Amino acid sequence: MEKIPSDRCYKCNKDGASRANPGPSSYGFCVRDWKGDMVFAQWKKIEETTNAISEARVVMEGVRFCVTKKSLLVVIDTDSTLIRNILNGEWKAPWCIASLVDKIRVLMEDNNMTIQHVIKEGNKMADF
Repeated sequence: MEKIPSDRCYKCNKDGASRANPGPSSYGFCVRDWKGDMVFAQWKKIEETTNAISEARVVMEGVRFCVTKKSLLVVIDTDSTLIRNILNGEWKAPWCIASLVDKIRVLMEDNNMTIQHVIKEGNKMADF
């Protein structure tokens, strides 16, 4: 079940996918305010790549959007255990996303953002 963000907190649901690994890939994310109102949504086809790369790319896009809008208190929801554990420093990033992960971490730390894992059903906004 999706957790409701606290007052004045924005939530970014995101999902990246690759049909095969590597294969045709895309990502999508949406940002909602603390009332649940949609602030922004984006979907994009990207080059043939892997799941890990598409998941990392969508986190970067969501984080960049929130930074440009000067959103305070952002929680990023992901159904990717890999990305959550890497960004929280629990796992080492594979070489193919290591530099991107470093950039994401800096932006997240500088802008009061956290990432949490949600089950697939809790991430329906990004999947839609």
